[in-house]
Amino acid sequence: MLESFRRPLLVALFLLALLGFHSLWVLAGGQYHVDLIFWPWKLGLSLAAAGLVLVLGVGNRKQFWISSLLLLGVLVVAGLVTYQAHLNEPTDEDGENTEQLS
Repeated sequence: MLESFRRPLLVALFLLALLGFHSLWVLAGGQYHVDLIFWPWKLGLSLAAAGLVLVLGVGNRKQFWISSLLLLGVLVVAGLVTYQAHLNEPTDEDGENTEQLS
């Protein structure tokens, strides 16, 4: 009986991991900076992270450690891409002075 639900459960786990990774990325990096990232980076890193979470869920002990290290690498790359977007964000061209008055 459980074998017949295996594929739908794996699809649900993949989609939940995809949603969770994107939510974590937006919370950690900020929505504005994530919006500035080129879309193939966001798609590739999100799919890689969700796939690795799926392997963590169904893999054996050796796959667990390899997938954990790869997932950590994906998270580091996502952080570096977000930081690069932060460094290269567009400037305001209003001509107004953006200093705060104290």
